[in-house]
Parts: sequence; C-alpha cells; structure tokens
Amino acid sequence: MNFVRLTRCVLTTAAASLCPTDAVAQLNLLADLLPGSQPSNPRDFFELDGRTLFLTAEYNGPARLWRTNGTTQSTREVATLGTFGSPRAFVLGSRGVLVLGSNVAPLEIWRTDGTASGTQAIETIGTEFGRIDQAHAVGGRVFFVHEVFAPGSPRLQVLHATDGQLGGTVRLGEFLEIGELLVFDDEVVFLGRTLTEGRELWRSDGTVSGTQMLVDLAPGAADGLETDPIAFRGRIYFVKRDGQDDDAVWISDGTAAGTREFARVFSLAQQIELVGGATDFVFLRANHGGSYNDYHAIHRLDGTTRYVGVEERLHSGFEFRDRLLARGSVQGANGLYELDETATSPRFLAALGTYRPEDETLVSGSRRVYLTSGGQVWLTGTDVPTIPLNQDVSGASDLTIIDRSLYCTGRTTNSLWEPYVGPVGAYAIPAGSGVGSGLRVPELRSEDPLPGATITISLRDATPDTPVGLAVGFHPPAPLSLDRDATIYVDPNRSTTILGRTDATAHWSTTVQVPDDPSLIGLRLTLQALVQGSPSPRGYELSNGLVLRIGR
Repeated sequence: MNFVRLTRCVLTTAAASLCPTDAVAQLNLLADLLPGSQPSNPRDFFELDGRTLFLTAEYNGPARLWRTNGTTQSTREVATLGTFGSPRAFVLGSRGVLVLGSNVAPLEIWRTDGTASGTQAIETIGTEFGRIDQAHAVGGRVFFVHEVFAPGSPRLQVLHATDGQLGGTVRLGEFLEIGELLVFDDEVVFLGRTLTEGRELWRSDGTVSGTQMLVDLAPGAADGLETDPIAFRGRIYFVKRDGQDDDAVWISDGTAAGTREFARVFSLAQQIELVGGATDFVFLRANHGGSYNDYHAIHRLDGTTRYVGVEERLHSGFEFRDRLLARGSVQGANGLYELDETATSPRFLAALGTYRPEDETLVSGSRRVYLTSGGQVWLTGTDVPTIPLNQDVSGASDLTIIDRSLYCTGRTTNSLWEPYVGPVGAYAIPAGSGVGSGLRVPELRSEDPLPGATITISLRDATPDTPVGLAVGFHPPAPLSLDRDATIYVDPNRSTTILGRTDATAHWSTTVQVPDDPSLIGLRLTLQALVQGSPSPRGYELSNGLVLRIGR
C-alpha cells in the first residue's frame, strides 16, 4: 500500500514551515522568557488545536500560559493566571485543562482554548494550602494529588479528579501516602496508605464510589505492597512481601477477582523492585543490602522465572526494540544497560551522566530514544550513537515531542530554567493501550516512516487466526471511550481501513511504501487495529493507538 492514496486530501500541508533538514540537531534556547537572574520554570508542553502551548511558574511570581510554533519570534504570552507555584496542563478532547496549585492559595481549575479570551478560571477547590504532587489525564478526566500542609497535623495527600467543566471536580479521598499514579485503562491504580490501612493497592475511576482498595493484601495497619506497581501488556504487576524467604510477584487485571499471585522468587532480599517489562518478560531486581543486586525475568504467560544476572543497581527501565533499557550505576558511574531473558548479566551500552531522581525517558519511534541523565538530554538508538544533545545544558526535564520538535525545560551556565527546542524527524509513538482477552493484549507497532522506505506495521498478541482491520486516520488522535477499558483513537469518519488476518502465532503485519516526496514530510497519521471474533466477553479486541510522522 502507498501512503499517497491515504494522504491525498492533506497534501496542501505547508511543508515550507518545516525544518530544512528535518533531522535531530542540538537543542536551542527557545526564548529567554524572564531575562536576568530569575528562571521562568516552563513545564507541561502540550498541543491544542494545532498550537503548541506551555506553562511557566515564576518564583514568587505569576503562572503564565504561552504559545509558540517553535521559534523565538512566535513565542508569545497568552494569559497571566495568577500566583500559583505548581500549575499543570492537560488536554481533554478539544480543550485544555489547567490545574493550578500553590502553597499560598487554594486550588483553581482553569480552562483554555489557546486564546486569551478563551482562558478562564472555572472553579476554586477547598481552602487548604499545598501543592500539586502529581497529575495525569485519563479517560476524559484529570486525576491529581494535592499535598496539603496543615501545621500540627499529619501530611495529607488528597486525590481529586476533574472533567474540566464547572462543578466537575470531585474530592475522591484522603491518604497519608499516595504512590505514583499508574494509568490503567480509563482509571488510575496506585499504592495508597490511610489512617487505618497500610500500603495497599487502590484504584479510582474518578468517582467517590469508584475509589476503593482493589485488594487488601495485609488486613489492618500492616503493609501489603512492597513498591509502586507497574503496567505491562494490559496487566498490573506488583510485589507483595509475606515475611518469609520467598517474595511474591502478583498480577491483576484491575479487579479484585482478577488479582492473584503470579510467581515466587527465592531471594532472601531486603527489597524487591520491578524494573519493567520487555518482549514477554517482566524484570525484577532483588536488593540484598550489600554491594550487589540480582535480576530475574518472569514470563508473563506462564509465570516461569529465569535468573538473569548480577549488577550493582539498575533504575526503572523502558522497552525499546524488544529489549529492556535501564540506567545502571556501577561504582558511582551511571550508564545505559540492556536486559533480556537470555542474558547472563545486564549488558553495558553507554556511559551517561550521574543519575538523578528526576531523570526521565521519552521513547520516540522504533529507532531513537530521548532521555535525561545527569541533567543533560541524551539521544540513543539504532542509527545514532549515545550522545548528549547539548554539552552546556546542566539541567533538563519535561521532555515532550510535539509535531516536528522536541521541547524541554533546560538550564545552562548562561540561562536559568527556560524553554529549549530541537527538531526531530520520523517517529511512531504509541497512544494509550489496547484491550484483549486473558493475558494477551494486542500491540500495534511500526517502523519509523522515512521518505522512500518500505516500513512494516505489525500487530502481536491478538487472537490467532482472526480477522483484523487496521484503521488509518489523520492526526490528532480522537479518543472515544467504548466502555471502561476500550478506547478508539482513530476518527472513523476520517480513516481508511486495511484488512488482514492474524496467523497461528497471533501476529499480523503489512508493508507500506512511503513515497520519497518532500511534500509529505511532517504529515502525521493515527493508526489502530480492531480484531474481530475475540473470545473476550466484548467479542473484539483493540490495539493501542499509534501516531506516525513522516520525516528523516
């Protein structure tokens, strides 16, 4: 199949506005928004109706909303929002939702369409002073944790959800501790600790009645969870300590009935932590309290455990080309390592800067990975060496890819925290997650669409020998919830369907010829696969969404 037929109606896209080389380059200062010795502290770059917007939060100054197309000349303030120390921005459908928190004022919820007249406060929440600890957009809502400061009282973390409408913010519950919110289907799952219960697994669908303990692993004040859960291939994995020699890894489909022990690892370790998942294996690290950790891989379908090897320490990992990449620390030196189920030890890939707790990773397509380490933005992948994009950047965070650009917050010796930008080329970035049956969830992948290349779009983990329809629509994704689990990302009114059938191994693929046509560079498409005749109760399966951008 040729992309020309799929994209004929949008060939009028203004290619002249694209970067001439459309390739990865050094990051450059987008704009010095607050000249002098004070940082503007940009955060939360997001796309709304074809515009790139972001927030700033000045020290002892106002929060502001900005708009840009990636150049200094185009970067303009949209609106001043008030004195809020920790604003957050999210997109819900066709509107932006701004959650504003500070230690000097109550919470406020704002709404924006990207213009000054369309940016307005719609709700004030409570009277407590505190800060926004974390927030996520899930299923048409923004979930956020408000950490409340009250002299003489224990610290509270209050979970809220808002739909961005007047009166649409709900106080879901108070906790002594809330771990990292894990997006799972159209809900959040998290480690929660209350006054009467220890650290247990909780879930919330954005309603008070739907915010409840998922399973009570250790009744009473005892802790049931060891660390934060992770999500992999449509299931939740977490570690439960039972006080014996064996440590148990549990698995859950998000319901109490579907939560069970998955595998046991004989470790005698002081702490067990899940590192991440790749191919069909979930990797975990056993900390022995000394100078080493050992690593295990557990097959997600049958729970069999394989010993992987020993390393001093690996931090949370991410999947890239069927491998698990993770930062590792050996005698204080930070590097990039890879794990797979056949390795005798984690394999060293490249040296990185010193690990910091705020380090983050952004996977871009099938060839390249952007990550922060040691305060620098790094690039690695199959067609480039592992290199820092800027030698002079001593701090970086909030990596975000929007259209043709990589945005981030950066700091150099000559500039405090200000927005930085650099061009990116082709990519294939997942959107959301799919739904399947059993432990299998269809996963859609693609090679990066380079001009003139023949790429393979593939589906794995679907029901074997079953019809498949691949919907190809135009960006941006248009999330439409079918039920609690299933979300459509491709607008059915603006899409083309490619038909096929899975083989006996539950896989399907198709090849696509990308024209060597400069006018197509910058074009973005959204893909999603529908598998019919599934044995699941709904009778079908959906893959994740996939956003492709044609580029070099």
